[in-house]
Amino acid sequence: MDNADYLNQISGGKLNKKVNPKTGKAKPQLPFGLGLNHKTFIIFGAIIVVVAGLIAMSLVSQQATMQLKGLAYSIGARTTNLNGIVEKYHALIKNSNLKALSSDLKTVLTNFNRDYPATLGSIQGAASGTASAISTEEAVRASLDSSFASANMNAILDRSFAVEMSYQVEYVALRIQELKGQTSRAELSSSYNEFMTLKNRFDNWLSTH
Repeated sequence: MDNADYLNQISGGKLNKKVNPKTGKAKPQLPFGLGLNHKTFIIFGAIIVVVAGLIAMSLVSQQATMQLKGLAYSIGARTTNLNGIVEKYHALIKNSNLKALSSDLKTVLTNFNRDYPATLGSIQGAASGTASAISTEEAVRASLDSSFASANMNAILDRSFAVEMSYQVEYVALRIQELKGQTSRAELSSSYNEFMTLKNRFDNWLSTH
């Protein structure tokens, strides 16, 4: 009788060790009766995979939400800033047709900014924006203001205004289209069409002046 058999005997069989039939040796045991066997490793592995997958999905979801809110903020900030720029330089435009186009742009921007919060709905938290997005939009506003002030001093405001606004309204339209693709907000379709119509009108004016 070996030591293990002796200890098992005097303990009344309480050790009750499991023996590997191939080797005749006792299998290693975990505390609380959990055996180190193939099934145990599979279960633990599956749990680890599931937990890691849930964490990864959560991180991806958070990143997508931040990107969506950043896009929504940029659109609102850009249209708000454009509206302020148009109001500031509208009276300085010389050409009557371009001035009429500027008035239409101002109307579209005003209406869009009025309705945009309701359109965003649950994305309204985007109003805060990131430091980078805020800095970018402020830089665009300052650049437009400086460019138009200089153009006005050099008597070329009309053309400068038309060129820049053609680009800006197209930029807004494309961002709106991107937002619509991510949110399925049907009302954004009409906004996209309005801004693209303005872009075509600015281009038409530029082609004849």
